[in-house]
Amino acid sequence: MQVLTKIDALIRANRSMIGLTTPEEYRAMSALKEIIKSDKHVNPQSKKQAQLIAWGCFGGFEMLEPGNELPKELIRGKQPIIDPAQAIGAMLEFNRHECVVFVAKSMHAFFNNPRVVRGLLDLSFAFNHTSHTLILLSPVLQLPNELEAHVSLVDFPLPDESELGHVLGNVAQASPDDQLTEDDKTALVNAMKGLTLDDSLSALKQALILGGGTLNGKCLDIVLGEKEQIVRKSGVLQYFHSTTDYNDVGGLNELKQYLKEAELSFTPEAKAFGVEPARGILAAGVPGTGKSLVAKACAGGKYPKPLLKLSISELLASGGGVVGQGQAKLQQALKTIEAVAPCVVWIDEIEKAFGGGGELDGGTRKDMLSDLLTWMQESLSPVFVVATANDAQSLPVELVRRFDEKFFVDLPGPRARAEIFRIHLSKRGRKPDDYDMSMLVNLSKGFTGAEIEIVVKRGLRKAMLADSTLNSGWLRLSLEEIKPISTTMTAQLDYYRQWDARSADSDDPESNGSANAKGLGLRI
Repeated sequence: MQVLTKIDALIRANRSMIGLTTPEEYRAMSALKEIIKSDKHVNPQSKKQAQLIAWGCFGGFEMLEPGNELPKELIRGKQPIIDPAQAIGAMLEFNRHECVVFVAKSMHAFFNNPRVVRGLLDLSFAFNHTSHTLILLSPVLQLPNELEAHVSLVDFPLPDESELGHVLGNVAQASPDDQLTEDDKTALVNAMKGLTLDDSLSALKQALILGGGTLNGKCLDIVLGEKEQIVRKSGVLQYFHSTTDYNDVGGLNELKQYLKEAELSFTPEAKAFGVEPARGILAAGVPGTGKSLVAKACAGGKYPKPLLKLSISELLASGGGVVGQGQAKLQQALKTIEAVAPCVVWIDEIEKAFGGGGELDGGTRKDMLSDLLTWMQESLSPVFVVATANDAQSLPVELVRRFDEKFFVDLPGPRARAEIFRIHLSKRGRKPDDYDMSMLVNLSKGFTGAEIEIVVKRGLRKAMLADSTLNSGWLRLSLEEIKPISTTMTAQLDYYRQWDARSADSDDPESNGSANAKGLGLRI
């Protein structure tokens, strides 16, 4: 594991403080024990092995490696040192020559105590002249400004395929009638990516119990259920089980074709061929044209994935005016997204967060944009981002350029409107061929897909109140009562039709968007 090499190098380089973030404290401590037991951490003069000593506010100091008694400097009578400031003081008094790696568990909980912060700063200065290192081990680590320059941050990764495969193999041994094929096992390991070892083991044990002592195809649903729990516990994302697919989207054929091709870039075959996963799209247009529906359909396509909705506007609001709080929540959200991957991330109305610029929030939006741009550029996780915008004019250029493609979602043309009517009539148990589709298409010119859905819903209500059946007449009455949004957004539509973007449905005669015929643009 590459991170172990990095931690080992920092300790041997006498780095005074390391911040190690992970929700898996037990797993991280086991890894640290293996590092310390290495021959690299034996003092060549004294021949003494380095020591690993942990501290927690419940049990005080504990010798972990090599397992001898605690040094007297870390003992205060018969009671453990559980006060964090006193524990730091004890470490400051520790002046032995051999290398000692201290691990302070959950010290971040005391960063609001100025004595603790001051003590850690003093400890950093003191350890710079020794061979000792302090590791701050926490699930999250928001460092005080005073400590930022003195701590090397390291993220301890979640289990890789090898570790997860080992866990699955151990559980499978307890299932004598194991019904999993090799393909099932591969799919399970991929689904477990992003879970901790404990969560993976728990999910597989649940599957074993629910399967009557046998692992079967239902394991995958249970593992995905565990991933949903991760999202819910984060409190900054919404998890959707998308039941929508491309058959539920009327028109937008060019956009749908692109997304189907993009889906294939996440398959093992694409990886073996050298194709990198598509990163995402920006879909812009007036409200109601099907942009959000496309995001849902993308998650429920041929290869269903979890759909996570990220509202950056809500993240800003959740900060409560505290500088940096929104940014911290965004970073937490991005870590959660990577834990749940492969998945589709839907950022709705992205211009509400990043459009228009401004510094009225103390620079928080700018910092969050920087974090998002870096993540979109550097993340190696299989995540496909679908960002939607009603007003793309206000988006910064550097954000627009992060997407593989940008699409203009125009008002539906005649063929698309007929398709949308058919979809919504069929959903409500009606036969589309029983209606005057030509009349409905002509009268609905300028309507968005969302407005056509309203027409069908309103027509049904009218027919029910009249104790009648739904017919073309009721739909016509509904059409005549609705003033489409396009009548008030002509300037915005004109802008989009000149926008340098691909049309989502360029083969529909009434759609006047740019018919840019660029291909998918996957990187090989």
